Amino acid sequence: MEQRLSFEATQQGLRLTKTCVSTVAAPYYLYVVRTNHLLAAAEGGMTLDQVARYLFR
Repeated sequence: MEQRLSFEATQQGLRLTKTCVSTVAAPYYLYVVRTNHLLAAAEGGMTLDQVARYLFR
């Protein structure tokens, strides 16, 4: 699922990253590729479910 969401994010001009800290509940972040800025919706991290809802809204 993570790979599919990463691909979809790329299609939308975004980059999906994951923190290497395994204890974080919401370890995913979306960045705007063009500006390399963190997407406002991703501040504080996102779960895979939240990433999916954002990408397929």
